[in-house]
Amino acid sequence: MKCTVLDTVTGETRISEGIATWNWKEGNWSCDCNRAIIFDRWIADGFCVGGKRYLVIAAEPEDKDDYEVSLAELNSDYPDELLREHGINV
Repeated sequence: MKCTVLDTVTGETRISEGIATWNWKEGNWSCDCNRAIIFDRWIADGFCVGGKRYLVIAAEPEDKDDYEVSLAELNSDYPDELLREHGINV
């Protein structure tokens, strides 16, 4: 899935390609732990930090193994208030 990710602290965006939809929605890319890597930041404290900072703000399937999901689904670990603040309907 091709995803545009927003760093809600700096306002910077980055595009990531080649990670399957499931991983963005429910797997390792569904929280800040791996999303930070896209911004060359590493969170290596040994446990998940959850969803606080890095939102998927645009997404499109890239291949046959990807599927359409809403931005709310791709950011389900993030607070509703943060999603609404950035125009994502919950």
